[in-house]
Amino acid sequence: MGEGLFTHTMQVLKRSLDVRLLKHGLTTSNVTNAEVPGFKPKDVSFKDAMRTAVEGADLQLVRTSRCHLPVGDDDNLSACVVESPYQGVDIDQEMAGLAENNLMYQASIQLLAKKFEGIKTAIIEGGK
Repeated sequence: MGEGLFTHTMQVLKRSLDVRLLKHGLTTSNVTNAEVPGFKPKDVSFKDAMRTAVEGADLQLVRTSRCHLPVGDDDNLSACVVESPYQGVDIDQEMAGLAENNLMYQASIQLLAKKFEGIKTAIIEGGK
């Protein structure tokens, strides 16, 4: 019964938050190190990371790349971090990316809250 409450959707939302948190850390690191000579900005592709989680909804997950979302207890998302081939950091681009990532993080939080609200409603209404 416990697994039925915490469906694949909730697992995808959890992974989405994990990737957004990693992306936030990378972006702030890029901004912090913008003045360091020779520093190359780093990024992680949210789209690529989440594609694996969504496509694996009803299938046995197999990790064919170290950049695929981890299966089970393997939470090593840092393997998906890529270094930019370009020198230097574009502060405006990084700040825009940070704002976008924050909005998407908040959207994921709201979706997760709605999921829990649905579970709560089912429990309350089911007891009547």
